[in-house]
Amino acid sequence: MPPRPFNRSIDVRQPLPGWPVFTTIAVENQNSRAYHWDGRTRIGGNWVFQVTLGGEGELTWEGERHRLPPGRGFLFRIDDPRLCYYYPPDVTTTWTFLYFNLQDGSLVESIHQRWGLLHDIPLKSEGIRRFLELRGHGHLALSGRECHLLFSTWANELLAARETPSRHPALHKALNLLDDGRLHLNASELAKQAGCSREHLCRLFEMELAMSPYAFIQKKRLDLALQLVQNTALTMGNIAERCGFASPSLFGSFFKRNTGLTPLQYRRHSGRIHKT
Repeated sequence: MPPRPFNRSIDVRQPLPGWPVFTTIAVENQNSRAYHWDGRTRIGGNWVFQVTLGGEGELTWEGERHRLPPGRGFLFRIDDPRLCYYYPPDVTTTWTFLYFNLQDGSLVESIHQRWGLLHDIPLKSEGIRRFLELRGHGHLALSGRECHLLFSTWANELLAARETPSRHPALHKALNLLDDGRLHLNASELAKQAGCSREHLCRLFEMELAMSPYAFIQKKRLDLALQLVQNTALTMGNIAERCGFASPSLFGSFFKRNTGLTPLQYRRHSGRIHKT
């Protein structure tokens, strides 16, 4: 379960020369369409790293959209006009994320130039754990050495993630199967087709995606269902089949349980039904 929200200002006493200093660390929940930050309208030269802990967000970078699932982070300067990030219009679950602000960012800028905007980092990593241990309220005082250690742990984990081989073959195959529309599979069937045991697949999902295969499949089903109900004129039977449900009634129950509306009510409410 994602941690509870908090927001702390940080005072770094006797910062080490040449090293960035943390000014804010926070965990935030968002489920509002109004959440939208655009670098073209922001001022200041601070750097921010933000990583998804639960749910999903989205950003647009130089005109290209990128999803932000659990474990996906992005490093940016707040006034960068190429970037905007927001709560996605097709998502209904809460987006929970950790972020921190950094000043004196010449070293941070060099990381950005070398490794880019997007970064994958394990949610159970030492760096994430240390940041979450700072939860609380009010000002937080850190020594220059503590700030340096926290920054070094984070930066080294970004590097380690880039040097780590690609995802475990079984997890990679499982995700490809789901991307190919095999949403009718349960965790045991998915593990069998991915070539591993159900228990091993569950461990891989928890370790790299911070959720169970069941939760991931349900999320994929809901995201696809919302897109098809809102943006196509497909029948509910066709949508149910594409989303891996054995019948329209099972699909309807799932949809209403997650959105509070039947699929037809959601389609009417969206006002985007395509006439045939």
